Amino acid sequence: FSGVRNDMEKIYQAGDILVMLSKFDTFGMVVTEAMAASLPVIISDNVGAKDLVIQGENGFVVNREDIKTISSKINLMLNKVKRLEMGKKAHHTALNNTWEKMMLKVLDVYEALLV
Repeated sequence: FSGVRNDMEKIYQAGDILVMLSKFDTFGMVVTEAMAASLPVIISDNVGAKDLVIQGENGFVVNREDIKTISSKINLMLNKVKRLEMGKKAHHTALNNTWEKMMLKVLDVYEALLV
């Protein structure tokens, strides 16, 4: 994509999965956004958002150099039933990781440190 997009929800809705095989990414907000759009994700183990992925449940974390594994995970996503099931779980993950919920978790940590 080139430039700023204001229609990302339409782009996510047009997709079936998100594959993000970054060499390095501190978090990857795109992962959470895709999950919110009910897309299962396949991301590299270099993406900070890997902590959101439950292997085989809402997506997969893979070694970006392991083409055989990446191909097998993409092939698995060709199964519509499996893909939709994982997409629902991905959506649930996104709902449990909203900005508001993350803020409350951070506040809990601060409060625990101040005691």
